[in-house]
Parts: sequence; C-alpha cells; structure tokens
Amino acid sequence: MLPEDWVVDETTTFDPVMNDHVLILHQHQAQDISPSLRMSFRNLGDEALLWPTGVARESLFSGGTLDVAGQPVLRKYFICPNGQVESIWYQSAEGEPNIQVENMEFGFIYSYNGSYCDSDHNLTGKVQLVGEMIVASLTMP
Repeated sequence: MLPEDWVVDETTTFDPVMNDHVLILHQHQAQDISPSLRMSFRNLGDEALLWPTGVARESLFSGGTLDVAGQPVLRKYFICPNGQVESIWYQSAEGEPNIQVENMEFGFIYSYNGSYCDSDHNLTGKVQLVGEMIVASLTMP
C-alpha cells in the first residue's frame, strides 16, 4: 500500500541478474532529494542478490522490530557520524537478511534518494513511519 503521492519505478541495473528483481518506491515530487524504498525480491532458490555489497555489518545498528507479513523483522539503522539515520535496512534475523514470505524472498532499504549524511535529511519521526507503513503492508496475492 502506497500513499497517494508515492510512485513505483521498475529498476534495471548494470547487473543483468538483478534486472526484474528491484523496485524503487518513492514520493512523486519535484525536488531531487526525497525518501525512497528499495524493494528487492526473488523466488526461493533464485541467484539474484537482494542486498547491495560493500556495507559492513558493523555499520548497521539494531533498532527493534517491525511486523512484516505476520513475522517480526529487524530494523538495522545506518547512522551517520553526526548521529542522524541515513538508511534503515529491514532484515529477517541476524545473519539472515532476506525476508521470506511463502515462496518469495524480499529485501527492503529505506533511505533518502540523492543524499548521504545531509543534516536536513533524517529518517526519524513521521518520515520513518511512512516508510515503515509501506514495508509492513507487504502481502502475497
């Protein structure tokens, strides 16, 4: 379920294995920097990587759970040196990042599009709530 001012973009990548496995959900607005949700998905057993590489696990800090498709998933915060929340990664469990629902696996990363540790863009409060309502609304047809 998306708020009225959000849109879904199908994304192709430089990696053909990931094509048709990523959607970007974001606010439809004129400004360059806006919250966005990266949703990756695959069938069980597929080879598509759901998570970007190059982010050390030590960079992600636990922040409770969120109910997604009837199961608790971990919130992992990427926190900037100035203390603001740059992104939120939603993972099944420690060491098991993919969220499994029936015969599918998902990965969600909520962040600001076009921003990196900019003091005006912090994923807390109402901004965090909007993204989490979208993630929590995941259901299978």
